Amino acid sequence: MYKYYRLVLICFCGMTSSAYAEVEDKQRKELQKQYDYTCEQARNKKIQPLKNEKIAECINAGETKEACAESNKYLGARKGSRAPLFMDLPECVKAFEYNKQSSDRNSD
Repeated sequence: MYKYYRLVLICFCGMTSSAYAEVEDKQRKELQKQYDYTCEQARNKKIQPLKNEKIAECINAGETKEACAESNKYLGARKGSRAPLFMDLPECVKAFEYNKQSSDRNSD
């Protein structure tokens, strides 16, 4: 009889830890999304003035506003092997470090 109680207890503990891991993973992913969003907002604050300046230069060179906006649409984004602009902002470093920490924990 003792064996059966022990078996039930082991199964219950296994299910509980699995459910806890799923909740923890969901929370980690949600927090990562928040950090990534905050990073993206901070980057956009820095990139938008640069885009506006480039668009103004383009318009002064005789191009249409639409053509200039289209040609500068991806300013600040990853280009080839170059990292996106302003990934060194504190918000982005925090997002990167959290992602790295979570990845390291999952690889153990």
